[in-house]
Amino acid sequence: MNKRLWVGPLILAGLFMTAAFAQADEWTKNYSIRGKGEVEVQTSDGNVDVQAGPANSVAARVTTNGWRIGPEEVRVTERQVGNRVELEVRLPHINWSFGNRSVHIELTVPHECDLDIRTSDGNITTGGVKGELRLSSGDGNIRASSLEGSLDAGTGDGNLTVDGRFSRLRLKSGDGQIEARVNSGSRMTEDWSLRSGDGNVSLRLPADFA
Repeated sequence: MNKRLWVGPLILAGLFMTAAFAQADEWTKNYSIRGKGEVEVQTSDGNVDVQAGPANSVAARVTTNGWRIGPEEVRVTERQVGNRVELEVRLPHINWSFGNRSVHIELTVPHECDLDIRTSDGNITTGGVKGELRLSSGDGNIRASSLEGSLDAGTGDGNLTVDGRFSRLRLKSGDGQIEARVNSGSRMTEDWSLRSGDGNVSLRLPADFA
């Protein structure tokens, strides 16, 4: 008898948890710019992917799993001033969580674009961008390919893998490996620095490096 009485509440609890796990949401916006762009992204928790795309436009997409996008859960704040686009994604402060929750930020930017990408906990991937590039993760890997310009990248706990034609290169990992491949045409116009608190550091230079 007692077992039958518990069936209903257990089923309801299971349905509630399944519905919570299934939550997913999406936010998108396109921005028109002229010439070289500037993009700044800040997030408290999430992976960020930035790739080069068509000129004169920036496309932003935020997807969530286990969260809804809105004032009570994942908050997206954005603004545009001229050629500068700013995007901030904040997660709620909670002490418990059911299921797999995640946030993914994707951006397509012009080939010539300055970047300032910061995530407190997540991976950063970028490719094909030329400009002043700053990438920072509190806890995640950074992978950047086919870059051009200056790169300042750091992670508190993760690996860095980069390649490109650089004028300045500053890489730092608190606990991870660093692999950097410098392509032909790079010039050391400022001091370069590659440092890891606990990990191997590999630097490959081209024959014409100066």
